[in-house]
Amino acid sequence: MKSKLFIVLLLLIFSCKEKSSSKISSDLVLANLNSGELINIDFSKPEYSDLKIYTNDTITSDGWKINYLVKNDSTGLRDLYIKWSKGDNSEIFLMEDVLLMRRYFIPVLNKNNANFIYMTHGCATSCSGVLTLSKESKPIAKDFLEVIDYNTDFDQIVYIPERSYSLDTFEIAVSDLKKGIDKSVKFKNKCNLSPENGCIDRIDFNEKYIDIFATLLNSETGKAIKENNRINITE
Repeated sequence: MKSKLFIVLLLLIFSCKEKSSSKISSDLVLANLNSGELINIDFSKPEYSDLKIYTNDTITSDGWKINYLVKNDSTGLRDLYIKWSKGDNSEIFLMEDVLLMRRYFIPVLNKNNANFIYMTHGCATSCSGVLTLSKESKPIAKDFLEVIDYNTDFDQIVYIPERSYSLDTFEIAVSDLKKGIDKSVKFKNKCNLSPENGCIDRIDFNEKYIDIFATLLNSETGKAIKENNRINITE
């Protein structure tokens, strides 16, 4: 009889805890379900208590404000919005479902120059991404995944394009943000490493071209071979 009573008491305790936990989660979802307004993150809420070190609003040295926002609706526990603005110039970028992932997937300010804001973030266990936010009168955002390296002096990003994932060919892409030029090159030899950026030895940036040096696998001999390619950045 005592054992049955103990079991009943345990069930009641767990039931109360579960209801309390559900209430914490549902407050945000149900409070303003249909409004969908962008709001500042309330770090006092248990759902967001660990976000503070990853979502610090800031102002760059040249006066651009960066704000992390969520919507006060059912997406508030999934999606994160990044707003960057200065005066009348502003735009908002959606990081869909990022709050469901590990916190290092959230972009954080890394570098800033006269033309762009550079925010770095994870995109997989061994994957680095760069979110670029322009400072034009109509700002635009570009998010690059599998980034190998980038240079803020020339506003150039070198990355592995999605079409090259898990293929026999090894392709590297380059984006010159300032000139609006995107180019790529396919190497003759194969990369046998994962992630593939491990095959890159060095990248030399230049206003007119980018040199990429790699150690790859010769498909005929099976031996390591050095290969380099130059990608010309012209208008």
